[in-house]
Amino acid sequence: MTNDEFIALIYRSLKSEITLPEQTALNAYTDLSQENALLRMEIEDAWFLSNDMNNISVDTAQDLKKVKQKISVTSAQQPIERNLKPTFSFLRIAAMFIVLVGASLWWYGNNEVSQWSTTDAILAVTLADGSNVNLNKNSSLALSKGFNKNNRNVILKGEAFFDVKSDKTSPFEISTERTTITVLGTKFNVKETPTSCQVAVVSGKVKVSKSNATDPDSKLILVEDQIGIHDYATSNLNLKKLETQNFNNWSTNKIVFRSKPLGEIVEEIKILYNVELQIEKANLAACKVSMISNNSQIEAVLEKISLSLEANLVPIENNVYLLKNGVCQ
Repeated sequence: MTNDEFIALIYRSLKSEITLPEQTALNAYTDLSQENALLRMEIEDAWFLSNDMNNISVDTAQDLKKVKQKISVTSAQQPIERNLKPTFSFLRIAAMFIVLVGASLWWYGNNEVSQWSTTDAILAVTLADGSNVNLNKNSSLALSKGFNKNNRNVILKGEAFFDVKSDKTSPFEISTERTTITVLGTKFNVKETPTSCQVAVVSGKVKVSKSNATDPDSKLILVEDQIGIHDYATSNLNLKKLETQNFNNWSTNKIVFRSKPLGEIVEEIKILYNVELQIEKANLAACKVSMISNNSQIEAVLEKISLSLEANLVPIENNVYLLKNGVCQ
């Protein structure tokens, strides 16, 4: 988060226009450093010096004039006691007002945030072009300058599911550390890890290419039910059939298995959750399991599997579980 974005969120909070995710981000950024906390306190104190700030305009010159007038009046009145250090002069507070007005210009000129990041929660974002993005935990998304005006380019770190609004005149482009994904209108999931970039397509057509590469072998064209993998170690682009519909379970919060052998489910769980599920009775690996879980948390999924097999689920150690006993249905 930049200082301008931080100040803009403070302003929205003071105007009671802030959303819950924005308020959470504001509080977290405030707590990052004493400097951030001090800046927020200065702006809030400047805000409370003026009773008419709830009707603030975006005319910078006029707002500055109001600030000067208010400071002049306030200087002749009893000072407001708000735990300000003595070095916080009215000129400094005026400067905060100017910055605040500038932030309001930035905010309303852009109509939306230009960057989002997540830690322990999934974030749903609607972009200015009408495209929808679900941003997974520990991920970030940034818009290029001129988004929805000169381009539809974004930068992704981590994982996101995109539902891109169709626009044949303006391709939608996603850049990761080493991969570029280009589409016109489609639904797909992008997952970037330190070793690869994986693109799984639900509908439409997606082009996946190596960043800054020009050779013909540096791109893939993906369609529905295909996944493209850019392996960073080998620099290869690999195209595979999408064997599971659970690749974006983090976004749908649903897991579905339809007559799938338990052995294959064990492998899928390892990929999706980085969790090892051991089977005590080897013959259970061939048992076909059908289940739907509307809770994609690993504990809920494993509990559903164990119930379908009448097995006992036993935690062994961190991210390792054992299915004891059980019978094929």
